Amino acid sequence: MSYQFIHVESYARAGSKQRQKQKSGHIKEIRKWSIHDIADEAERVPGSCEHVINPQPPVILFGTGVRETMLWAEKWANQAKDAQGRKLRKDGLCLLAGVISMSAEEIHRWDGFKKSAIEYLKNRYGGRLKCVLEHIDEENPHMHFYVVPELGEGFDAVHDGRKAALTAASKGELKGAQNKRYKEAMRAFQDDFSEQVASGHGLTRIGPARRRLTRSEWKSEKDQAQIYARAKKHWQKETEAASDAGLLAYLTPEELQQIKQRRAKQKAIIDLSLRDPVQLSSSQRTQTKMPTEEEKWAQSDPILKAFLDGTLGKKSGSDFSL
Repeated sequence: MSYQFIHVESYARAGSKQRQKQKSGHIKEIRKWSIHDIADEAERVPGSCEHVINPQPPVILFGTGVRETMLWAEKWANQAKDAQGRKLRKDGLCLLAGVISMSAEEIHRWDGFKKSAIEYLKNRYGGRLKCVLEHIDEENPHMHFYVVPELGEGFDAVHDGRKAALTAASKGELKGAQNKRYKEAMRAFQDDFSEQVASGHGLTRIGPARRRLTRSEWKSEKDQAQIYARAKKHWQKETEAASDAGLLAYLTPEELQQIKQRRAKQKAIIDLSLRDPVQLSSSQRTQTKMPTEEEKWAQSDPILKAFLDGTLGKKSGSDFSL
């Protein structure tokens, strides 16, 4: 698996009862986990993690511990009001919990990916991000993160989907349109994580099963995503180094603006290729051509040079071909 996995769920102080239809047609009543159940599972309390063969304590990567985070959630819930201005019910949502994972076969990328993901969460949620922890007792490396709204905010402040749905409702849109806005916002959340984090580590936005790719097609796309990730990192490093060294100082403002526009266009095309490499057409490859002076900076790296030449991913006997 060389594609991103990030998922969020919302929880309350008391798990609500939900009715679930079984394949047999019967209705089964289940109880959703509460924030206390989440804390027990995270801390590997006996009886709360039956799926783990040899439970180990979590490793705190950022923020406070899990129990302290649940106290923050309780504090927020105690002062929160529902849409009608009433005191929030016990089964009212007060905690956003997420998981970010990578397959065991990509373990060599985990440390760098983990650091990038934590920075992304800190930038996205600010002080609302209370805790990030890692579990090291399961096959696939993964971390959990927990987010609580600031006092005085609504729960939509930490949940993009709910925020989009509430905005639609305030405009008088019907329930169907509200659900559509919810799904669009959650897809945008996945897209943003792909662009800001996963793409930089060679992970595609969507896995092969969802798009019904053959094994060879999926392998080709994985290789391409990893190559583009390397090209993107090198491109950023080289252009930043060139600017720091003052290599652009002799250019006119108009020429500098042209270079900035070309760089922005190139970055957009690279980001598109990382989200969905199939969409990157040959005509778009040629549009990434940079000015002669910038081409000189790329000569030191055959990967970036191949990208600029429009030959990246073509069979040429190169170690960097697909």
